[in-house]
Amino acid sequence: MSPLNFTDLDFYEVLGKAHELYHSLEQVRCPYFEANIHFNAQGFEHLRRKSWNRGRDRRDQFMRLRHLARAPEILRL
Repeated sequence: MSPLNFTDLDFYEVLGKAHELYHSLEQVRCPYFEANIHFNAQGFEHLRRKSWNRGRDRRDQFMRLRHLARAPEILRL
């Protein structure tokens, strides 16, 4: 499976795993923002939508959700 070729099953599998992971994440201290970053429901929706009435392209969502596990480490740096 390449990053741009995925099935509906692949998408929903990644979405489910990302949803579980996201809600298990603790807050992370980010030196760039000089603040704690909280992983809340609004943040997860931001990964899936650009605004309340405008969704992201499925490829964009897929890539964001697929790499979510790296977010806390990147934010800490």
